[in-house]
Amino acid sequence: MNPLKRSYDNQNLASMKQEEEEADYAYGYENPEKQNTFERAYTDDDYCSPCISFRIPFKDLNEVITIKVGPREHIFRLHAKLLQQESDFFRAALSGGYSPDDVDNNGDGCPAIKPRAQTRAAFREALTRSVVLPGEDVDTFDYFATWLYTDQLYHPEVDADRPAFFLLLRLYALADRLLASSLQSQLIRRLEKRAAATNTAPTPADTKLLYESTHPQSEMRRAVVALFARMKTETLLSTQKGSWHPEFLRDLVVVLKKDGGKSKKKDKEKDKDRYKGKSSCI
Repeated sequence: MNPLKRSYDNQNLASMKQEEEEADYAYGYENPEKQNTFERAYTDDDYCSPCISFRIPFKDLNEVITIKVGPREHIFRLHAKLLQQESDFFRAALSGGYSPDDVDNNGDGCPAIKPRAQTRAAFREALTRSVVLPGEDVDTFDYFATWLYTDQLYHPEVDADRPAFFLLLRLYALADRLLASSLQSQLIRRLEKRAAATNTAPTPADTKLLYESTHPQSEMRRAVVALFARMKTETLLSTQKGSWHPEFLRDLVVVLKKDGGKSKKKDKEKDKDRYKGKSSCI
């Protein structure tokens, strides 16, 4: 490897790590006791390609599954062990549990499995060792495949000065459909860190994407709303071009009202303590 290239990569990695550490401090992540449920141990492997490591030794990867993605059926060939380890959807599909058509977004939009009415299709997929996902975006699935093998979410557009949050949100929606909970948690963490490191936030178009592709109880929705509540909300809402998703604005108002009520209660308690013991007669 060119020593100049290695030096540049090391400097770039150090700069990115410093930004992330500053973001950690802002969010309280430097203290393990303050870490939320989406915390994970970040290492050098999370930042850039020169640091790639694989989650499973290649000697343990044997069977390959064919996955046809998008209307033109772009072919991905991925290892069954990884797919079944990280996705409940693939685990069930490849063991004869259900087919992609068995996943349904019912009343509240939460992913659920339909009754096993398509057993023949389910067993056909388990026997042919192939899965067809005609409604998925090829680039988003490629991002998923990269994460599947490396456990990394590095992307040049996400790690830019103005992060492309929509890439993380698209991948989150895919992870929701594939029932990949570990990936969802990592994506929330990644979005929070990039927002803090760059002092930016998702755009109005991002909120539309988020609310149109996730269910009401989505943890990503809560994370994005909480992110706006911590920042200068009035400035963010007034300076961004485009219209915000109405459900996002409603959720934000609810959170701000709750936080405002807590602040007023604290102020009253402080005033009460300040004048405690003093005579009302002057």
